[in-house]
Amino acid sequence: MDAQKVIIVDKTGQAINSTPLSGKAVTPSNTVNFEFPGKLYVHGQGDISFVMLGNEESITLTDFAGWLPVMVTRVNSTGTTATEIVVFW
Repeated sequence: MDAQKVIIVDKTGQAINSTPLSGKAVTPSNTVNFEFPGKLYVHGQGDISFVMLGNEESITLTDFAGWLPVMVTRVNSTGTTATEIVVFW
């Protein structure tokens, strides 16, 4: 018998605790949210200003590079100096 995979999703349809199935380069914007919320990978170290899912307050991390393991809906252009940012969902 073949094993079956069960995927649990949140109210936005985002799979919970799963490996991302897709990704897209981020163009920071102060007004335009991502098509789907996701986790970020920042390759080019710098400051990053973002909005988390379920919140409209901006959060800024300074001198950051690497994985940001929270669900993000937008990367703001104001306050972001990091480069090569990718959102995965």
